[in-house]
Amino acid sequence: MVKFSIQNATAFSNLVYGRDEMLKAARIIEELGNYSMLTVMDHVNWYPDYTEIYSAWLMAAEIAMVTKRVGIGIMVSDVFRTHPVQMAQHALHMQKMSNNRFVLGIGAGEGPNLAGWGINADKPVSHMEEAIQVMKLVFESDPRNKVSFDGKYYKFSKQFLQFKRKADEPTVPAPKIWVAAGSPRTLKLTAKYADGWIPVGATPSLYKEQAAVVRSEGRPVELAYNAFINVSDKDPAAAKERMKYIGMVQCLRPEVMKACGIDVPDKVNFIKHFSKPGVSEHKRHQGAAMEYAMKANIPIEKVMEPVFAGSSDEVIGQIEKWVEAGCEHFMFQLFGDDYWGSLELLSKKVIPHFASK
Repeated sequence: MVKFSIQNATAFSNLVYGRDEMLKAARIIEELGNYSMLTVMDHVNWYPDYTEIYSAWLMAAEIAMVTKRVGIGIMVSDVFRTHPVQMAQHALHMQKMSNNRFVLGIGAGEGPNLAGWGINADKPVSHMEEAIQVMKLVFESDPRNKVSFDGKYYKFSKQFLQFKRKADEPTVPAPKIWVAAGSPRTLKLTAKYADGWIPVGATPSLYKEQAAVVRSEGRPVELAYNAFINVSDKDPAAAKERMKYIGMVQCLRPEVMKACGIDVPDKVNFIKHFSKPGVSEHKRHQGAAMEYAMKANIPIEKVMEPVFAGSSDEVIGQIEKWVEAGCEHFMFQLFGDDYWGSLELLSKKVIPHFASK
């Protein structure tokens, strides 16, 4: 069965929405009943300057307190701002307080959360790989099951977390770990360790190719997609026009543009923008990418492939292409001026179409 969730991340902050709107969304999503999960971003800052960027862990905890059914996630954190043992403790706490509804997303990290604050993020993929191993090991620890790890970045001997009051008390189920991956190395890491995969800025053909790598270890990794969407039955043309500019930024990946015979310089490469040290650098990258895409005369069909836009019927057709490519779980970031209307429109007109698929 295809799953649909809401990812309140950068598009949410762009609307100048914060804690109050997040809790309102959580209650509505819970009531609508056909969304699988609500996730929050783990950013230190974003734009515009005057918008509320909350603590991801505390926000997730607040969502757990006002909901009973819908899953809760952080999409995504990094392993530099929080030690993986501390992150594992936070995640187990979230599992316990949410009745096992928590999912933790991990990525290699973004510049504005790290370099901009002077946080050393050297060898990000190597750190991430070890950190995931540490967390999965520590999830299973208790006083009777002490664990040790001897890695390059993390080392400890015969340690355990304490989530039991009695020796025979059931262990808190390990939270699922999803990985934001798009490079050959991170895809292989996802295949080996992750419970879920959540890329961004792909196309159905690239997604299918990368999904094969993610499933190459024979493990049941859930295949998701960080889907930027503007759905509107009132003005689908305006929705498509808005998402065209986001598509211009996301489609600029060498593996996508090679089909068009277009070289993508590093300065506008979508994947490279994650390493930009600050929010202002992100904005400049987006402007440069849009300018480059317009001058390169990229076919509009290719520009729109990474995103979803238009009427509910048009969006259904776009989703079907991704389902054929193997996507099992769509994590929607809602763009446009009518967030609340989009939330309801997807729930009542788009998601039911896939109820039996």
